[in-house]
Amino acid sequence: MLADYVVDTSRGEEDARAQVAAILKDVRSPEWRRPAKQAIKGMKKRNIVFDTETTGTSVFDDRVVEIACVELDGFFPTGRTFQRYINPKRDIPAEVVAVHGLTADFLKDFPTFDDPEICDAFMEFVGDDGILIAHNAEFDRGFLNAELSRLNRPPLMKDRFIDTLEMARKMFPGAPASLNALCKRFSISLTGHGNL
Repeated sequence: MLADYVVDTSRGEEDARAQVAAILKDVRSPEWRRPAKQAIKGMKKRNIVFDTETTGTSVFDDRVVEIACVELDGFFPTGRTFQRYINPKRDIPAEVVAVHGLTADFLKDFPTFDDPEICDAFMEFVGDDGILIAHNAEFDRGFLNAELSRLNRPPLMKDRFIDTLEMARKMFPGAPASLNALCKRFSISLTGHGNL
């Protein structure tokens, strides 16, 4: 199982890349090789791991209420982050608040997505060269593109994204692929649902 492999990043990026290459040689299943090679391809560029929180699941009716990003150089954090709360100018259902804890009352004094502090700052942070990595990236991309579309801004193209949910489903067919399940599988402590 891929869960048996661990990449030690303490010896630097070159060594980590060599370890990942060795793991890829050892893994025989094409279902495992493709997403892992896609991830390695992404390592060659600036990577941005990100997440959004929203008021619900409809890109037509719901809005983004938080964006959080961590910039990576390969596997390594650069120290640059981006995090903003966003006023959705609408209510947030109790069942959604139960997931992320963000209420309309808490968000009411934050800027809306069209504020340059949100939209322009986010687009400047991600630039046009970074690979965007998210768990269930299609969900996040759909919401970000809906917000950009409302402002007549160009969309974020699909080829810039790596979806870790898609990767997990291919690497572990039939197994749970939520972030909680993956953290448990890899013995990663996960506290709360906050983005950063």
